[in-house]
Amino acid sequence: MRFPGHYEHKKMHQEIVLSLKEVNAELQKEKPEYRKDLLDLIRKWVVDHLIVTDKALTPHLKKLPPNFR
Repeated sequence: MRFPGHYEHKKMHQEIVLSLKEVNAELQKEKPEYRKDLLDLIRKWVVDHLIVTDKALTPHLKKLPPNFR
């Protein structure tokens, strides 16, 4: 599915996955300060990306056929 800003949006998703992997690697070393970093990163992703950026895709998604997967 292509939509305006598709590649930039996909890059955002790739960046969050990379960031989560990096934070997880630090958590595996049992550094408690990274737990806060992980929570901050998740909160930022949910608020800034899912609620704002992904929600902006709604008009494009509504144009898809009902059986689109």
